[in-house]
Amino acid sequence: MGIYREIKSEIKELVVLIKMTERYEALIANGFMSLDNQSIVFNDQRLSRIEELLRKYDVSL
Repeated sequence: MGIYREIKSEIKELVVLIKMTERYEALIANGFMSLDNQSIVFNDQRLSRIEELLRKYDVSL
């Protein structure tokens, strides 16, 4: 049963990360947030994790 909990947890994480990325990009695009080094680094880390999970579960967007 443990593997299913891990999969469920990681899929939930993936969905949350994608939603966070969409919100981040919308804020930037609409001028509500300015790009700074810290936000760029956090976004890059988030995108790396998204790519890692997509590869792990053989999902393409």
